[in-house]
Amino acid sequence: MGIFLWCIIHSLLLLHEDVEHFGCSLNEVSAFKFENNLQRIKHLVRQGKHPLTQVCKRLNESEQVNVERCSVGREHGRKTLRESDSWYLLRSGDIACVTKRTGDGVACKIVSERQSEDFFVLPCESRLLGIRFVRDKHMKNTFLTKLDVERKVVCFPHCDGYVLFPLCHESEKY
Repeated sequence: MGIFLWCIIHSLLLLHEDVEHFGCSLNEVSAFKFENNLQRIKHLVRQGKHPLTQVCKRLNESEQVNVERCSVGREHGRKTLRESDSWYLLRSGDIACVTKRTGDGVACKIVSERQSEDFFVLPCESRLLGIRFVRDKHMKNTFLTKLDVERKVVCFPHCDGYVLFPLCHESEKY
């Protein structure tokens, strides 16, 4: 929470410079790219404790209700595979989106660490927080016999790619 609070304070301290630089009123300066969605996200939080967990759970609940599940699935009572729930950071630093699981391994879309970009650079590079942006065009289809997972990541579609946020907890055993 400390880095988040620092980012907000830093942005507010420099807000007057943005107004002067762009020659506009304070009402026309947006401090956050996704400011319009903050109200919707705020309504997903029901208690003051663990707000990020609550938001993730509410988004997952709405996705299960509103989004048709991917046709690729696991048999015999296992979970259905959804694209939003199938992104992983591998130990190599590459990012994988699992598209199909078989007895021999997994079919994936892989993006190398070198082809990922910073999602933001101020007040610090997003890579320092593990947040990355990957473009669709950099994704390569491949088949892996072993998926060496470092941790799971949350994926949000954005423009011509995806913004990936690593989860803090350990990844599920694969």
